[in-house]
Amino acid sequence: MNITWTQDLETGIAVIDEDHKSIIEFYNKIYQFYDGGADEVLLERAITDFRFQFSLHFLKEENFMAELRYPDFESHAKEHQIMTDLLDKFSLGGLNREESCHKIAFLVIQWISSHLEGADRRLANFARDRLPVPPPERVEASMPGR
Repeated sequence: MNITWTQDLETGIAVIDEDHKSIIEFYNKIYQFYDGGADEVLLERAITDFRFQFSLHFLKEENFMAELRYPDFESHAKEHQIMTDLLDKFSLGGLNREESCHKIAFLVIQWISSHLEGADRRLANFARDRLPVPPPERVEASMPGR
């Protein structure tokens, strides 16, 4: 099952949203390979790339939280660890291709519905209140006749 990125999934923090879009794209690639009957090597490579993208995103998000001194850092990072452990189990645990893809699909759907909509949204709300607001663009007014 492919997942479509929609505006309602956005947190409003560009770096987080770009990572989330990328994770969904990697997930969709796994499912395209699975549905298309790609060979095991190609599918395993897609799953490895997906796991790497997830881990990289979590690392970046945890660094972002540390910079903000986010008060829910520990519980948010614990969710990351649980999801990483499950992803490792589903992709490395000796499951057959169908079981592995179905469990990864379930994990991604759970990630969207609980983590992205919950913990990441709370992080984004916290961050928006603390990030500096970019200055408005300067507009030079021209006076007629000058």
